[in-house]
Amino acid sequence: MNGLELVTAAEQDLFALIQGEASPAVAYGPATAASRGKARLSRIRALLEIGGRPDRCYPVVHIAGTSGKGSVSTFVDAICREAGIASGLHTTPYLQTPLEKLISRGRMATPREFRDLVDWVLGLQSELTALDPAHEARYGSSWVALTLEYFRRVGVDLAILEAGAGGRFDLTNAVEPLVTAVTSVGRDHEKTLGPTIRDIAWHKAGIFKSDAPAIMLETRTDVLEVLLRQAERVGARTRVLREDADFSREEGGLTFRGETIRFEDCKPEMVGRHQLENAAVAAAIADELAVAGFPISKNHAFNGLEKARMPGRLEEVADGPTVYLDGAHNRDKAVALAGTLSDLLEGRRLVLVLGVLGYKTVPEVAAPLAALAGRVVATEPVVHMKRAFPAQELKDVVGRHCAAVEVEPDPLEAVRMALAGARDDDVVCVAGSIYLVGNVRSMWYPAERVVEAGTSWPPAVDGA
Repeated sequence: MNGLELVTAAEQDLFALIQGEASPAVAYGPATAASRGKARLSRIRALLEIGGRPDRCYPVVHIAGTSGKGSVSTFVDAICREAGIASGLHTTPYLQTPLEKLISRGRMATPREFRDLVDWVLGLQSELTALDPAHEARYGSSWVALTLEYFRRVGVDLAILEAGAGGRFDLTNAVEPLVTAVTSVGRDHEKTLGPTIRDIAWHKAGIFKSDAPAIMLETRTDVLEVLLRQAERVGARTRVLREDADFSREEGGLTFRGETIRFEDCKPEMVGRHQLENAAVAAAIADELAVAGFPISKNHAFNGLEKARMPGRLEEVADGPTVYLDGAHNRDKAVALAGTLSDLLEGRRLVLVLGVLGYKTVPEVAAPLAALAGRVVATEPVVHMKRAFPAQELKDVVGRHCAAVEVEPDPLEAVRMALAGARDDDVVCVAGSIYLVGNVRSMWYPAERVVEAGTSWPPAVDGA
């Protein structure tokens, strides 16, 4: 059994724990959402207790938000590696292989390590079921537990955890963090977190803990009010990042003014005005870590921010035509992507390959991107236990903003169709779902090579 086969077999064992569709067909009321959330946290805490509380073997940075939390996590990890700190990084979801969620010192876990971790957590689930027949072994709690155990086994100095949806009842919220941060707060996962933006902010603010710094952006008044109230309630130390005071964005560069970390004109490889904002949050986290005694200098922060990269976030994978992959799966991400693409196009035509999941607010994702495109290929992401929005119906939505729309449900064929009709000076962008990006990224970076190399960037191939 080769590495990819070993990983796939272990992944299937975890998939067997999924009960029903991952996303609800109807909205939860607040009472139901809270009840379900508390039950989830109870399960993960029981699992961590019987597993020896691996999360207490290292300090943790916990990051939540509607958009940007994966990028912020990746920025912080890159800063740590510049400083020689043995960091562990957990982001979600993964694109091509579950090993992407298990990164230490910049490298993915090996297939054998993953297999051993899955066996370990399934063994714990069996122990809990023997002790309590009412115990429910679940996919999500298993994943978080094995991630925290992986960081213990490899001996990280610091774990960087991206929360999933929400924060207050997210499974990662079983940890006691050293530093917390909330990135942007916008409309997403409204069936479980909403319906209002204040409701969503309340969920995000749930990661704040007593005496831990609570970093947040100065944002719309109603959101900031919720975040600050929760921080005060739990006794967190608030740090509000104000543009033009704590940081500024000028001509594609970031200037940051922290307590110990200060720099000017940092230009991250991850492009876009929104990424400069994410980089500012990461710099503030690094600043707090430096205050806490971690050996992070302004040069470590500057260089880490410039070098950080993340698969599927406006990732350029080909040229002639230029091809970008971006997991813009909610309104805020789609608007940010459209703004960045508008700057990058420079008069060239955009060919868009668009696919979204069935529970997303499709018009809000499609509109800003389709309005920029000269041609769109509507497709369907393939995801385990999640429904795609039908490509034929997506064509009708997209057709309100772009006259040239084609339909190809198969993601790989959709990309080939887009490339076949593209000129060398066109820009092709695959977007709408992070899972769609994962479906097609193997055209340039085959999954078996990713697993073998332990990095998302093995030598590329021209698979299109």
